[in-house]
Amino acid sequence: MPARWKSTGFWTNSCSGHPYPGEKLPAAVARRVDEVPGITPADITLILPDFRCRTVTKAGILENSICPVDRVTIHTRLVHPDPNEVEILAWIPWTALVARAGGDARSLTPCCREQVRRLRLLGPDPRRWQASPNSGLPPAARTA
Repeated sequence: MPARWKSTGFWTNSCSGHPYPGEKLPAAVARRVDEVPGITPADITLILPDFRCRTVTKAGILENSICPVDRVTIHTRLVHPDPNEVEILAWIPWTALVARAGGDARSLTPCCREQVRRLRLLGPDPRRWQASPNSGLPPAARTA
């Protein structure tokens, strides 16, 4: 489910964030999924442990993030997005997001486009993507 962020007007992944000191990565993912799109996750699966995003904005701001990608499954489509962070949430089929990222992707953040490119390599059905071991995470994420 892509979200359009209030601060940028671009569509991107459903949520992102940082673990608190000592917080395990799955707990941080569950917390941020609850805080931003307002969803209680049923399952969290690490998919891209080594994903990094490095972009430079038109204003010259450098984003260089280590941002593992998790697949979160839910039991309901009922959401309660944080209006301070999210302008709009949309349920978009995976195939439609892949098409958007491969075509006129100017409405997507660079990190979202790169995530979709990497995830496409795992196969056409997100439900069938294999979990990745925690050993693929950067060391700081393994110990947090």
